[in-house]
Amino acid sequence: MADDETAVPLEEAINFAAQGCMSEVEAYADCVSKNRRTWYKECKEHKFNLNKCTAESPIIVTIKRECSAGYNLCLRDNPTNPYACNKELRAFAKCAKDILEKATAEGQ
Repeated sequence: MADDETAVPLEEAINFAAQGCMSEVEAYADCVSKNRRTWYKECKEHKFNLNKCTAESPIIVTIKRECSAGYNLCLRDNPTNPYACNKELRAFAKCAKDILEKATAEGQ
């Protein structure tokens, strides 16, 4: 699967999560972008704020529970090279897309 095939479902998941947490998403993304090698240390507060905000969404809670374990484990094992987790990121994006599509079909 090409990286551009991942972009749409991941973008949809991020946009969905961002609906009520836009300032937190922007702050975290900006921090990660500015701290490419040390983001995992430098952006902890932003990650905490984003997690706190998204924790209120039942769909996001489901996505985190069902989709994020492999990606989070890979990031933990590769803290200075998040690009090593592209396969896990694609799996996360597909899982999130499936959950979002199901929720949309069910009218949630």
